[in-house]
Amino acid sequence: NNVFLSRLPNMASITVDGVQLSPAVERLPVAYDAATPGMLETLRMTLLRGRDIADTDRADAPTVAVVNETFVLRFLPDADAIGRRFSFGSVQSEDDWITIVGVVRDARRSGPTEEVRPYVFLPFQQMSQRRMSVLVRTASDPVAIMPQLRSVVRDIDPNVPVVDLRLLQEDVDAALSTRRFLMLLITGFGVAALVLAAVGVYGVMAYIVGRRTREIGVRMALGAAPRVVQREVVLRAMMQAGAGVALGLGVTLLLADVLRAQVFRLSPTDPATLGAVAVLLLGLAAVSSWLPARRAARVDPLVALRSE
Repeated sequence: NNVFLSRLPNMASITVDGVQLSPAVERLPVAYDAATPGMLETLRMTLLRGRDIADTDRADAPTVAVVNETFVLRFLPDADAIGRRFSFGSVQSEDDWITIVGVVRDARRSGPTEEVRPYVFLPFQQMSQRRMSVLVRTASDPVAIMPQLRSVVRDIDPNVPVVDLRLLQEDVDAALSTRRFLMLLITGFGVAALVLAAVGVYGVMAYIVGRRTREIGVRMALGAAPRVVQREVVLRAMMQAGAGVALGLGVTLLLADVLRAQVFRLSPTDPATLGAVAVLLLGLAAVSSWLPARRAARVDPLVALRSE
């Protein structure tokens, strides 16, 4: 009954039968939605234990619910959730209790970047709402069947309006649009920084080689092999780049908590990511210093000495 990916779903605090919740846990809100049978299958949600909402869960039947893993871990960590009872708010009578009949795997109901909340699905017939969203899964092009969907609803009740017919993927894209823009912006700055770093390393090494032209000429005149000169120039650049990478990694670890809020399903201290970045930067330094190193290895000793 509430659009998925909404950051403000239906929420309320609960009371759990036979469990004395701490004040902090008792105040935690639980998100909930009314749903009809087949909703879990349509969204490909995994039922871990118990059963799905059924057609027998009518208004005159005992109130039941399907909850997610986070609900169980937070409110019933030491017990089997199936058959346990809870209530939204305080309990005034036995009819207020809701029996858990199923547990589904956690899903990010409020969006890919939002934390997983304790979540409850209630049978629509036991919690009917004025406004509902109909979810349809199709093997064919979903856009092509939209006119048919309108026709089906019109045949059932021509007075029911069908508004905002769209793909669920569009909701996902809208939920991620701001973060994607920020990531593109950060990526642009990152690429610009890499280019500036490459130009900077090349410029510094070219300057160093230019200042050492006479020294290199003397060494080569005394028999130094070109590859030795080239290796020395590259090694000097790599030492400086290594010091810079080590400093950057240290700053990254210090700012890990700030960066963690900006990445999705990735730790800012992930060893593979940090290792890949370090290798990329060192490789960039090696390539940027290779051209000045090659030029230094090709210096004609006579020309170098004559230039002074």
